[in-house]
Parts: sequence; C-alpha cells; structure tokens
Amino acid sequence: MSQQEIDEAVASATGEKVGTIRSRGFSIADPFDVGFDPEPRGPMVLDWDSMCPREWAD
Repeated sequence: MSQQEIDEAVASATGEKVGTIRSRGFSIADPFDVGFDPEPRGPMVLDWDSMCPREWAD
C-alpha cells in the first residue's frame, strides 16, 4: 500500500480532506518493530499530595 493510498483510506474513513490527513503524518507501522511506541512518554500526571511545596513550580 502506498502512502497516497493510506492517506486516501484514512481521509475516506474520517471525512477529512486528503491534504489534512497528509499533514498529520499517517503511516503503516512495522508489525515486526515490537518496541515501537508512538507516545514514548508516560502519562503526564502530577500527584500534588505526594509532593512537598519546595518542588512546586513558581
């Protein structure tokens, strides 16, 4: 499947324009790349109860 076909399929499924989809960078992930993580950061959560006031950002 070519990148153009991917963009057209996603655009058809979402109702967006192909140019919009192209600008968002959709692609097929490699199924053999088991370490792939599109969002490598952990969740951005801050537990205020576990922090001391000196650690709070000004």
